[in-house]
Amino acid sequence: MVRVILSSALQSPCGVHQEPLLTGETVGDLVDALAAQYPDSRAVLMLGNRLRPGILVALDGRFSSLGLHQPVTDAREVVFLCGVFGG
Repeated sequence: MVRVILSSALQSPCGVHQEPLLTGETVGDLVDALAAQYPDSRAVLMLGNRLRPGILVALDGRFSSLGLHQPVTDAREVVFLCGVFGG
């Protein structure tokens, strides 16, 4: 089981106000499991079959560049964040 944490900017749009424990082998599996419990989360996190631009994923405090394909089998915590842009 992996604890899934959404940044505060993502919690309300996704309808998630807790840190669910989910199972999956990849970040994509976790998005599917999250969407099964919180249907609005898919539209917030995904654009088609990829993560929306600006959505960052960190596993146990380390950012991932593999997106949905990032394995999570050894992770205890996966955090979805909104990137901050501008100056």
